[in-house]
Amino acid sequence: MKKEIKSPPGFKKKIFGSVLFFIGGLNLVFSVKAGISVDPFHVVVTILGSLIFLYGAVEGLKG
Repeated sequence: MKKEIKSPPGFKKKIFGSVLFFIGGLNLVFSVKAGISVDPFHVVVTILGSLIFLYGAVEGLKG
């Protein structure tokens, strides 16, 4: 019989949030470096990614 491996609570949310934060931050840095205006969408994606990561971290602490 095969045992299922469960991920800790909030793990997927932390991964998804960190990916969003990284992509949004990378786009922000490239926009500033290229000298073009910063798109508010990328700012929202970066903030949303950090909030999702924090939510997953709090969920992981609660167990």
